[in-house]
Amino acid sequence: MYGSQLELYADGRSFLREVTAGSSHCSQNSSIVHFGLGQLESIDSVIVKWPMGPAQVFDTLGINQIHEILQDTTVVIDPPDTVITSIELLSSPLHMDVFPVPASTQFSLKVRGYSGKVKIQLFDINGREVWAIFEGDVGIMPKQFPVPRDLRKGLYLCLAQTDDGRKFAVKKVELISD
Repeated sequence: MYGSQLELYADGRSFLREVTAGSSHCSQNSSIVHFGLGQLESIDSVIVKWPMGPAQVFDTLGINQIHEILQDTTVVIDPPDTVITSIELLSSPLHMDVFPVPASTQFSLKVRGYSGKVKIQLFDINGREVWAIFEGDVGIMPKQFPVPRDLRKGLYLCLAQTDDGRKFAVKKVELISD
């Protein structure tokens, strides 16, 4: 979408591209964005900042391919205490970015659209909490989190719960070994 910004993360580097509509009278630029990655063999993640709506993180994109990226709604869940039982599509006051994905020794986490207290947890694919990442005010939350050494590589769900206890934002996290 015109007006979007795309941030690509690969091999410890970041690349930024913007989608612009046109540069002069009666002109139009392509909405296709190209990242020249040279010798890089994989992408960690791509963050798309839409002009209207929350940013999205894409973490399973391959290289040397054309990807059609569409703006989507936020996925939030309303589980009981520590086990995920259902996922619903709802509008949410909370948005969360997790990057880079995949992560090995640490990852960055950013909560947007909310200024109160949050509880952030990591769940395994069976819905069991494996790490209480952070609990407190978003304003004092660290930006980077070292991954505990006892966590195995694999897929996890990172959940941020608002202080009213009713809504969550959820992001997929893939942990890889060094």
